[in-house]
Amino acid sequence: SFTVWGDTASENDLRLILDHLWQQTNPVVIKNLLQILRRRALPCFDPRLIDLCRHPDELVQCRAITALAMNQHPLIRAFAFERLQDDKP
Repeated sequence: SFTVWGDTASENDLRLILDHLWQQTNPVVIKNLLQILRRRALPCFDPRLIDLCRHPDELVQCRAITALAMNQHPLIRAFAFERLQDDKP
C-alpha cells in the first residue's frame, strides 16, 4: 500500500513524490500521493499542502489535513487557528 511504502521511503523519494504531487490536478492521483505522506513529515514544509486542505474534493482535504498534522511550521499553526475561527458560530 502507499502508506506502508511511505513509512520507509527515503527523503529523496519523498521529495520526488512531492514534486509529482504539485503537478497534479486529478483528485484520485492527489489522494494517492497524499496517502504516502500520511505518517511522515515532509522533508521540507511546502505551503501548497495547506492549499490542498481547501481542495473541492473532501477526501483530498481529509488526506491533506492528515499529512499536514505530521509537520510543524508557523503557517500550519495559523491555518489551524483560521479553521477554529471558521468553525465558531
